[in-house]
This record gives sequence, C-alpha cells and structure tokens, in this order.
Amino acid sequence: MRFTFLIFFSFFIISSHAQQYDFKTLDTSNGLPSNEVHSILAASDGRIWLGTMGGVSVFNGSTFTNYTRKEGLASNYVLTLFEDSKGRIWIGTVDKGVSRIENGKIKNFERDNPQEVFGTVAFLEGDDGTVYAIAHHTITAYKNDEASLMHSEFFKFPKSLAPNDVAWLDKETILIASTSYGLIKFNIKTTEITYMDSESHNINNICYTVFLDVENVIWLGAYGAMYKIIGDDVITYNFNKKEANLNRVVSIKPYGTDTLVLGLEGNGFAIFNKSTGDYKLYNESVGFQSEYVSDVALDREENIWLGTLNSGIGRFRDESFKFYDASDGLPSDKVNDVEIFDGHIRIATDKGVATLVNNKIQKQLLTSAPTTSLTKTFDNQLLYTTDSEVVLTNAKNDRRILDKGVYHFGYNDSTNTILMATRSMKIINRDSSYIINAFRSIDIAPIGDNYLLPKTQGLFNFENGTLSEISGLPIQRHSFFTGAEAISKNEVVAINDDSLYHITLNEGNYNIATYNYKKENEAEGFNSFSTKNNALYFAKKGRYYKIDLSRLLINNTIVESTYKFPSKFRDSELIFNGTKFLEDGTLVGIPSNGVLFFDETKYKPNYKAPLLNLRTVKLFAEPLADSIYREKEKLVLPYDSNHLSFTMEAISFTNSEEIKYKYRLKGLREGDVWSQPTSNPNVVYSYIPAGHYVFEFTADNGNGIWQKEPVKLALTIKIPFWRLWYFWITVLVLTSFLIIGYIIYRNKKKQKLKEEFTQDLLNAQEQERIRISGELHDSIGQSLLMVKNKILFNSDYKTVDMVDEIIDEVREMSRNLHPFKLQEMGLTDTINSNIDSIDEHQDIFITTEIDDIDGLFKPEQEINIFRLIQESFNNILKHSNAKSAQIQINNFKDHISIVITDNGKGFNVEKEQQSKSKIGLKTLQERVSILNGTFKVVSSKRGTILYFNIPKNA
Repeated sequence: MRFTFLIFFSFFIISSHAQQYDFKTLDTSNGLPSNEVHSILAASDGRIWLGTMGGVSVFNGSTFTNYTRKEGLASNYVLTLFEDSKGRIWIGTVDKGVSRIENGKIKNFERDNPQEVFGTVAFLEGDDGTVYAIAHHTITAYKNDEASLMHSEFFKFPKSLAPNDVAWLDKETILIASTSYGLIKFNIKTTEITYMDSESHNINNICYTVFLDVENVIWLGAYGAMYKIIGDDVITYNFNKKEANLNRVVSIKPYGTDTLVLGLEGNGFAIFNKSTGDYKLYNESVGFQSEYVSDVALDREENIWLGTLNSGIGRFRDESFKFYDASDGLPSDKVNDVEIFDGHIRIATDKGVATLVNNKIQKQLLTSAPTTSLTKTFDNQLLYTTDSEVVLTNAKNDRRILDKGVYHFGYNDSTNTILMATRSMKIINRDSSYIINAFRSIDIAPIGDNYLLPKTQGLFNFENGTLSEISGLPIQRHSFFTGAEAISKNEVVAINDDSLYHITLNEGNYNIATYNYKKENEAEGFNSFSTKNNALYFAKKGRYYKIDLSRLLINNTIVESTYKFPSKFRDSELIFNGTKFLEDGTLVGIPSNGVLFFDETKYKPNYKAPLLNLRTVKLFAEPLADSIYREKEKLVLPYDSNHLSFTMEAISFTNSEEIKYKYRLKGLREGDVWSQPTSNPNVVYSYIPAGHYVFEFTADNGNGIWQKEPVKLALTIKIPFWRLWYFWITVLVLTSFLIIGYIIYRNKKKQKLKEEFTQDLLNAQEQERIRISGELHDSIGQSLLMVKNKILFNSDYKTVDMVDEIIDEVREMSRNLHPFKLQEMGLTDTINSNIDSIDEHQDIFITTEIDDIDGLFKPEQEINIFRLIQESFNNILKHSNAKSAQIQINNFKDHISIVITDNGKGFNVEKEQQSKSKIGLKTLQERVSILNGTFKVVSSKRGTILYFNIPKNA
C-alpha cells in the first residue's frame, strides 16, 4: 500500500476583491427560486437544471422555468438532481423523498416511512434502467415506476454510513463518499461493505464527493484535501492546512482530458491539473460571487457552472479578459494609457501611474501626478506626460524632465522625441528642439523617415519639420481620422469614421489603398484599433474585431473573428484611440472606467450552434392544445383559428444575451425568405389565410454560428367551408332540389287547387243536379200528373199513354241526376239498381260481380264512385256500339278495384286524352284524382277496359 502526500504551493491568490475575470452571476433577481443552490446539472437537452431550497429550476440561457410545490413538486427543499438514460430528471429532497420530471410533468414517489425518504442525497442508474436513490438511511430501487427498498438492513451495520455522494465503481459496486467514514464500497448483490478511511488508508473520514474518471481513477473530495485512488494506492493533495475548513471539496467534475473543476465549500472553486497537481483558485478575491460553492457542472459549450449556498449560480468560461479598477487598488478609475516598463505593467491614471505585479496593484506609485500618456523609448526608458511636465525615467527611477507644459502624448524614436499639445507640437532631437503650429493630432505613426499625423481635419505628412497634406488624400474628402499605426518601416494603416487606409512609402511617394468598411454593418462605429502580426484589431461597442489585413487588401473581403467583452462591459465603448498592444502580446482596452486586458491565447471561442426548441405555440394568445389539433406530423386548424404566435428557444449560454433568430412561414406570400435577424424570440402572425404552411426558425449562438438544421412545424389552416368545391356542389344540389321541390310544390298546389276547383265544380254540379232532379220530380212530375188526370177525365187514353211515358222519362232523368237511393239503399245496391235499369232499358247485355262496399267511404266519395260507374256506362252506351259489358267491383284490404269491360269498337286513348273537345276520360280522371285513386284505360278494336283503384282512406 502506497501513500503519497502533496502540498499545493503552485496556486495564485489575488488579494483584492474586484471582479477581475468574466464571472456571470444569476440569482433570485433573475428568476431563480432561491439563492441556496445544492445541485447543478447539465442535462442532455442542453439546459441547466438547478436544485435549490426553493424548488427545481431549469435554465435555457435566458429564462428560468421553476418547479415548486405550487406546480406539484413534493418538496421545495432539493438536495440533488440526476438525469437517467431516458432524459428524465430525478429529484432528491430533504424531507419528501423522490420526485421526477418528464416532459414538464411531475411525478412524486413519497414513502410511508419518513426514515426511508429523509435526505435523498444521490442517484445512480443501473444497466437495466433501475434508478437507485441513496438517502441517509436507505437505498431505494425504482424500476418501472415501482419503488422498493433494496436492502432493509443496510444501516444496521456497525457503522452509520452517512452518504453524501455516490458513483459506480463497476456494475455491482457503488462508491459512497461518507461524511463519517471516508470512502465506502458497497456491493449491491452481496451487500458487502468495504471501508477506506483514516484507519485503513489515512483518508480523512469527512468526505463529500466521489468521481470516477475515464481511466478508472477515483477522485475523492474531502475536508481540506482531495485524494487520487488507484486500486489500493492513495495520493493525497493537501490544501493549506491552516485553511482546511475553507477548502472542503464538495464537487469534482472533469474539465477537458487532464483537468478537473473542484467546488470548494468555503473557498470558491479551483481548476486542477491532474498531471502536475497544480491548481488555481477562483474566489471572492478575484471577483467570484461566493466562497461557498456546493456543486459544479459543465455545459456543452464548456462553460463552468457553479452552484452556491448563498448567491445563486455563477458561470465562468476563461481568463482571456482581466479587468482592474479602483476597487483593485488603482489610484483612479480614469485610466489614460498602459505600457510595459521594466518587466511590469504601468497604468497611467488621472491620479498617477500604478504598477501591476503578479496581478496585484502595487501601493507605491511611479508618480502621483495626473498622467495622460506612457511611451517606451527606443533605449528602454519610460516617457510619460503629466498635467504639467514631460518626464523621462529609467529602471532605477532616475527622473529627467524633458519639458514643462501640458502635452497630451509623446512619441520617441532614435531620431526624435515628439510632444503633442493642443495647438502645437514640439520636436526634440540631439541637436535642437523647435515648435510648429499643429492643431491637436490624435496619434502619430512613423513611415520611412517621415511621420503620419491623423487629425479630425485629415491625415497629414510630417517631413523635415514641415507639416503638409498627403498627395491623393485631399482633406476635403478624407477627414475625421481616429488613429494610425505602423505595420512596418514603410507601411502604415490609418482609419477614419468610414474607411481604412493602407499607406506605403516607395521612393518618396505614397501609395494608398482604401477600403470602405461602412458598407459592412458590423464594421460601423470603430473608434480605435491596433495591429499585430498583419492583423487589425478594431474596437467597437462591447467587442473586438480581428481582420486579416492581407486578405482585406488582396481580396477586398473581411475575414474576421469576434471577441466579445465580458458581460460587465458588453455595452461599453472604449475611449477614443483607447486600444494598444503591449510587447507581451496583451491587447489593452480602456473603457470609461478602469482598464481591460485581453489575452487572445486564452480565449475560448464557442463554435457550437445553439440547440433549438419551439417553446410554445399560442392561438389567440392562449396556449394551443396540441393534442386537439395534431394530425400525425402537423397541426390542422379551423379557418377561423388563424391568429398564431410562436415562442422560439435557442439554448446557448456563452453569449446568450446576443442570440439572434431568423424565421419564416413557408407558403405565406414571401414565406421562403428568412426574416432579418432579431433578438426577439416571439413571432406573431395575426392573420394566416387558409392553406398549407411550414413554420421554420433557426438561431445563432450569439457569436454568428447559426444552427443549420432549423426547427420545422407543419400546419394547415382549413379552407372555409364556403370555399370548398364540394360545398358548392352541395349548394347546387340543394338549390336544385329546392327549385325542383318548389316546382313540385307549386304544381301540387296548382293540382290541389285544380282538384279543389273540380271538386267544388262537381259538388256544385251535383247540387244543381239535385235541384233539377227535385224540380223534375216534384214540379214537372206533379204537373204531368195533373195533365194526365185531365186527359183521363176526357177519356183520351191514347194521350194518357203518351203522358205516362213522359212521366217515366222525367222520373228516370230525375234518378240519373241524383241517385236518391244512395241514402236509402247504400252504394252497393244503388250501383246494382243503376246497372239493372240500364240493362232493362238499353239494348246491351251487362254482367255484374260486385262486392259489398257499403260504409267504406264518405257520402261525397260514394257519389263520386257512383258517378264514375254511371259516366263509364254512359260513354259505353253513347260511343262504343258494344253489345255486352261487364262490371267487377272487388273489396280488398286497403282499397277497392273497379273494372268495367265492353266489347265495343274501342278508340285511340292517346288522341282522346289530348282532345280538348272530348271530356269523357278527363272527367273520369278528375273524379279519380279527387278520390286519390288511379285510373287506367286499355282500348283496342275488340273493346275497352277501364281500371279504377280507389284507396279506402281516400
């Protein structure tokens, strides 16, 4: 067994407490439910999950979504979070056991025995999908949503295990970091327990976290130390023993292949090199928000996320930017210039020149006078200008005053020292010094043996003591210059408010190439720049742009990289001409307060496109019920549900404040054209016509890297029913039916009116017949009897016989006009009587077969039936020349049938029906119609047959 002890000496502590690095803090003011964070998890969907003492929160880079008891969570007191292989988030609580969130829905697994659920501190998942929840007193297995105690005797061993964190050693062995007995190995099959503690391996018994790396090395975080365990060998990494209580290693996460991030409860966090054992602390002394880190996570963009016990969460990415201001020890926040001299960074402020040594501002000042510029001379001295004098000093701090007066900046080379005042410039060389009138220059750049001076009026050439315009750059068209810098001995780059000028000197002549960068939207607003290795670094609000000068000049194109300032300075402008490279390659930027140092070699660009999600779809400002309108892979909405709004989500953390979205609705007018980039994630379409559409959106990561696979949602707005072809066919059919129905109705009404008219006419005719019949019988008949009596009185018997014949004819006419026997004898006997009378008085032989039909019809119907038969025989007698006839009346269940047959000469039925002068058949048809019956005529040369069917409910 081998024990190795290492004490860290290679760490860096910065004594001041300002934020020197780019730390981002998020707390309750940003939407977090509580500032006491116990667990932090980078989930597979890209989001950051947080377990707090106020519930669970999930962060997408811009907003927090919280799950608390109000939303159904069993408890707000969350200790740990875990993501299983199905992407479900498991939640261990202080007092209510285990909960789980899946697709935004909460499921609680509360247990009856409080001892079983008290303090769920960690989770593991087995190969079969079983999730093990480790609590203070139990291990519970969850499989297929069924919970079972894995080993009820688990805590009846000689020692109480007090687990705080767990990891798999192999498929059967769980590593448990115990706050009482160091590292415990627990076999879930045999329940065998092995201890690695102070007695067996000289490991501190108070352990907080355990991590197994890809090389199967165990890393154990403990009180004041961390252990590297390979097999049975232990290597100890001790922190400062006097600060053991400040260095409780409570979280260990991998950070690259050879680095770990350590969460320290009491001393912030550390980045640890596994190979060398070196580490670097980041705590309140360098501006981190809290000393009490509870957990660590790394997102897919390699940002480090840190949960704290009192200040919410923090994010750290790299050390490329450092910032110093008065809170770090600078004599003033107003910085004017920076230079490296004698191996240290010197910072000129309006309260003197400070020195930065090992990231610490020295208290002793080079000078306490307000200093406007610092220039390192060709012979390694420092030239600085104050509010009253120009001083030259060396490494021994020997001061020599070059001149008295107020100068804005100075320049020095082996030939000249040039001092710039507001309205003049002083040139000092070995032989003489002189002053020339020159309204304030902004900068100075040597080229050949000359100098270029950028001014607001234009760019000027200074040669042999003379200031003049440059040929080819008339000041009327080229002015408002903001800087100039030498690239080589005969090459200078200058900029003004809209163009870049590349100027070379060849045999005393200037060659000038101009590139107008104002046409590039991202290039507008440069107020300072600097050069290094043929690259230009422009400063714009909140960022640097790096442009390859060769490609710009050769191809007239910009090839750029963007370096965004720390979030604290995202909206900051650098001061005019406030950018310069130091000799160690550090790029200095001077904002309105303090000074910003940028080390490009430490910058970690984010090349990952964001993960996309369509967060919500709303219909008339209300969440759309997807299940109601979902049809397979698209939404199908009624024509009047056409006011839709979409909330886009791009999950990215490095530059989340500057994420841009593009979207389109394919199928809508110019829907194939992407929108202009926008920072607003909400899209509203107030009216979408009926049709088929695909809503698409994409986003960048805040640094110009766009997601190439847009999110797509197919949707259909149904066509209004009145615009459907089958609607119009239906309307046409219905209209046709209505028209036809109306015509039928009108014809039926006309027919009914006609029938009613015919009925009224027949009734009137019948009444008239009754009247005439009555008069024939009562009046004329009585008169004829009186005449007969008078003739008998005169004994004229021949005349009496004639009168008797007349009386018989009148009586016959009276009976034909109105069958009085109907009321007395009934319909059947009346018909028989009428047939017998015809047979008796006419030269025709009639046979009858008549069923009893009395009482089946109303009186007026019986008259019509009688008239049918009477008129049929009248027609036979008048027109057929028949010798015989037959009538057959049958009484069926629901109707009677009347068939009248003769053997006459017949007639043309069609011609008879079309004749307007012949009404025999028409009269029969009218009577049948009144009775709601049917009538058919069959006629030939051998005779005629009349068929009548009359319903009993007529």
